[in-house]
Amino acid sequence: MSALLDKIIDSEEYFYNLKTKKIVCWGAGSKGRQTLELLREKGIEPIAFCDNNKDLQGKSMKGIPILNYDTIKNECSDYCICITCTYSNAMGIYNELKNSGGGIE
Repeated sequence: MSALLDKIIDSEEYFYNLKTKKIVCWGAGSKGRQTLELLREKGIEPIAFCDNNKDLQGKSMKGIPILNYDTIKNECSDYCICITCTYSNAMGIYNELKNSGGGIE
């Protein structure tokens, strides 16, 4: 996977730039867990997970709180959302974020 990332982007520069941002991982499922592991390997600690699943909201995953998007918008500032799901679900989440006034362009 790392070799593929290196072909697409300069992964060292990408992760270096992420270290300067507050990261919110959208999706607290298996892809979210995988993303958290990768981010922590790179020295990046997300501030929260965001998930539409009400059964997960208010809980935590590996020490990171799982919140709903309204809480993220109201309580966090200057954050970057990392969509952590399968590709087939990503556009739906992107559109939801764009339509919610979350600053997505």
